[in-house]
Amino acid sequence: MSDQSDSKRKHKSLSGKPDRESLDNDLTHQLSIHARQGHNKFLSESILPLFLCLMCPFLVRSIVFICNHSHGSIRDFFQRLLFDQTLTLKDVLEDFFYFKWHWPSAIIILSFFAYAIIMTIVLPGEEYKGPITDTGHVPIYRNNGFAYYIVSLIIFTILTILLKLNSLSPTYIYDKWEEFLSTVNTFAFLLCFCVMIKGKYMPSTNDHRSSSNWLTDFYRGVELYPRIFNIDVKLITNCRYGMLAWALLSVIFCMKTFELYGYTDSALITCILTLVYLTKFFWWESGTFYHFFPNSH
Repeated sequence: MSDQSDSKRKHKSLSGKPDRESLDNDLTHQLSIHARQGHNKFLSESILPLFLCLMCPFLVRSIVFICNHSHGSIRDFFQRLLFDQTLTLKDVLEDFFYFKWHWPSAIIILSFFAYAIIMTIVLPGEEYKGPITDTGHVPIYRNNGFAYYIVSLIIFTILTILLKLNSLSPTYIYDKWEEFLSTVNTFAFLLCFCVMIKGKYMPSTNDHRSSSNWLTDFYRGVELYPRIFNIDVKLITNCRYGMLAWALLSVIFCMKTFELYGYTDSALITCILTLVYLTKFFWWESGTFYHFFPNSH
């Protein structure tokens, strides 16, 4: 029996083509994997995604609440959350889960998002190809991330000077940070929902997966390469919008720290280290995006 199986394996290796039996075995193996994963399907595909989607805004709001209303004490935060009898359910929902739309913050967020899209399209750069997928799709990107980063920092510096000359400051974002976070959370959920609907009914490529469970689709994503009007959604949100926002917020918070407490080494060093890291990221953006982001939904 072993000689017969050895001859089959030898024949398969020589021919380079899998036989019918091996294909059936592979299919059985895949089905068994799905069967093992499905024994807690409701927990893994409904409860867990819902829990994570709700916990992320809660954690963000909790950090802000600890800093602004609990004097930076996690212990005071939990004492108030668990033992404060004057704290109602309405207060908890408003302080930690509410999705408030603050129009000044929304204008800043949407304008910045539009800027990221326009500059990604306008700035020149050599085209480079991402990894080929199982369906044969090869994504194409433009290598202009570093130019986008440098130009954006220059524009931010000019805008900051102009605002200061008119008794204004980009530290407005710091002053309205709670409203800003609530608005950006709302915007993120709306954007993810739209991208999910687009992927389910109008996928950009064949590299997509969808199910009857919308919670699962919302949590894990539907498309591997979502594009809207030929604009790569992951490139814009992860790199051009998210990473640049990280850099600018570091500068804004450092500026506000200087306004409140004067010169502090810790704020300056944190800002410089963040900018160094992000400068390296944008310099190597093509390699980072090639090896990491295309592999995640």
